[in-house]
Amino acid sequence: MALKFASPTTGCALIAVATIFTILPSAANGFGVLGHRLAERVADSLLCQDAAAVVEQLTGSASLVGLGAWADRVRYRPAWEHTAPWHYINVADDDSIAAVSRATSDHVVWAIEQFVDELSATDNTVEQRTDALRFVVHFIIDVHQPLHVGRASDRGGNGVELIVDGRTTNLHRLWDTGALAGTGRGEAQLSAAVAAHVPSQDEWLSTAPLAWAEESRALRERVYAFERPISQEYLRDVRAVVERRLAQAGVRLAATLNRMFCTG
Repeated sequence: MALKFASPTTGCALIAVATIFTILPSAANGFGVLGHRLAERVADSLLCQDAAAVVEQLTGSASLVGLGAWADRVRYRPAWEHTAPWHYINVADDDSIAAVSRATSDHVVWAIEQFVDELSATDNTVEQRTDALRFVVHFIIDVHQPLHVGRASDRGGNGVELIVDGRTTNLHRLWDTGALAGTGRGEAQLSAAVAAHVPSQDEWLSTAPLAWAEESRALRERVYAFERPISQEYLRDVRAVVERRLAQAGVRLAATLNRMFCTG
C-alpha cells in the first residue's frame, strides 16, 4: 500500500526541505537511528513470546526498539573498525549479487548469515550471542536501505552531491530517513505510517538476505531518478519507498528471530 502525501504550498515546501537537511542523520548510519527504531518497533510487535524472552534475557531489554543503534556506535571504536564494511554491499548495475557476495565476506549479506548462526549457537557465550543479536537487528534493517546495496563508483550515493534550498547534502543522506525526518511528523505518526504497510507481510516471509539485497538494487532506478533541484514529487517517492522498506525489514527481522526461538 503506497501512502499518499498532499502537495504542500511553495512556502511550506521550502520550510520542509530546509528542515530535512538540518536534521539528517549521518550518511554512515544506514537507515539512521529513527529508521532503525521504526523497523524495530514493527519487529517487536510481531515477536512470539519465546523470542521476546530471548531478547530480554540476552540484552536486559524488554524490547527490540533501540538495539540496532549499538552496531553504528561501535563501528567508530578502534576495536570494531573492521565491522564497517558489514553494513553494505557494493554491486555494479549488471553484476550478480550472489557472485559478489561469494567473492568476499566483508559485506551485509554475509554479516546477516554469520550472526544469525552465532545467535543460534547456544554453546556460544551470552556476550557473543548478545553481540550477534544486536548485529542481526541492525544488518537486516540496513540491507533494506536501497543505497546499502550501492555502486562503489559513488560510494553508495555518498559521492552524489545535492543542493537543496542552498544546502549541500548527498543522495545517501537523503535516503537515510532524511525525507521522513523532514515531514514534521513525530515518531508515533511515522510508526503508524510504517505499520500501515505490514498487512502485506505474508508475501515477504519466504525470502532471504540475498533476495532482500536484490530488492534494494531493483530500486536503484527510482533512487537515481532525481532532478536538480530535488522536487517534492521525488521526496514523496522516497518517503513511500522508505516506509515500505522499513516495514519489510521489521517483518523479516521478527520472522528470523521467531524461526530460531518460537517453540509453539
